Amino acid sequence: MCIKATLPNRFSKSPGMTLVEILMVVVVLALLAPPLTRAVQQMLRFSTKGVFEWRASTETRPMDVLLEQDLNEMVSLKVATPRLIEFIMDSNRMPGFDPNGDTDGDKIPNNLDADDDNDTNSWPVPSQWQKTGNDLDDDDDDGNGKEDLRVRYRFDGDRLFREENVNERGWTVVQIGRGMRDFQFVYFGSSNRTAGPNLDTNADGQVTEQEIDGGLLGNNNTVLDSTAELAQVYVIQVVATMDLNKDDKAEYRFEKSIFPPLLAFRRNGP
Repeated sequence: MCIKATLPNRFSKSPGMTLVEILMVVVVLALLAPPLTRAVQQMLRFSTKGVFEWRASTETRPMDVLLEQDLNEMVSLKVATPRLIEFIMDSNRMPGFDPNGDTDGDKIPNNLDADDDNDTNSWPVPSQWQKTGNDLDDDDDDGNGKEDLRVRYRFDGDRLFREENVNERGWTVVQIGRGMRDFQFVYFGSSNRTAGPNLDTNADGQVTEQEIDGGLLGNNNTVLDSTAELAQVYVIQVVATMDLNKDDKAEYRFEKSIFPPLLAFRRNGP
């Protein structure tokens, strides 16, 4: 018995699709096209948003580190506006500070010495009282007659700058943030003080800038610009929004509240 195997003719014509089948495919594609398009658009939108959020968080990281370090170590607040903050820092943050050195030669290293220049018992003229005493109260720890270190942060346009003045030699400026849609400092007092007037006028547990300015120690001029007002600041909030793609919408919000501990200890004099 002989069995013949018949190979399919690869050149044989396919029967193809009928008109009805083609119409059915067209209808199905028409029904699927809008949701597929929306899904792709949404995926692209989320992907783009993620990229800008990542870029924004990267841009704010140096700002975050510096602000937290500097504001936590300020000893005296000098200027407090929404776009500018200026303050004094202790000599241990000066460039070139030697923690193992001995500025006054008393055989106590600077990082353990409460008075680096040994002038606690001196009697300065009134204009120089902030340049003598223990290190926390003394803005001239190296004894050269000049303020050791003053720092300020300034927001201009869409950029944040850190500026420092060492030994009154003039300001050096470094840009630490850019692409910000908005940036501001917000200042708060304390509702838990045991001394002085109660500034929490509406008893909500929070002392705002407006309550400080309009309180018994304020001058009611809408800004914190007097020594008495600045001395009431216990909390500094930093708020920034980023708009890297310039579409006038914030892709990222940065917010941080800082409680400078040394401000509470240095409340001595005007």
